[in-house]
Amino acid sequence: MTDYASQGQTQPINVLDLIDCESHFFYYTCFSQSATVNGTVIIRGLNPRGISRWLRQEFRELEILNDITRAKLGGTLHPFIEGQDRVQVVKTYRHVLGNQHMPSGIHSSFSSKVVSNESTYVDLNINEIINKATVDSKHT
Repeated sequence: MTDYASQGQTQPINVLDLIDCESHFFYYTCFSQSATVNGTVIIRGLNPRGISRWLRQEFRELEILNDITRAKLGGTLHPFIEGQDRVQVVKTYRHVLGNQHMPSGIHSSFSSKVVSNESTYVDLNINEIINKATVDSKHT
């Protein structure tokens, strides 16, 4: 079934071949057809070219935050990894452990090899994004 034909369909068993997905919108469409996690079967994995640089960064940062949480709960968090918000915490993590350091659980699509091919690190400030979205929604 194509992604177009599958819209609005929920499948109890959803077999996914993700290698040809061209963007995260395609991934969303594929996964949104699944009725359950247990009924989702992935036969070929992610295509790193199908995920935007910003989305790859988001996934890396979520894994970094997971790594920080595990270390904090385990009592092994470096004392200099801290901050008032997500942006500051991730920046101190990267400063202390190095920009190429990746948490052990990160998928190979987001490995340091992929990171080194990206020319710049996108500095997203979640507070600025929320403020802009709030202002934009008032004008709509």
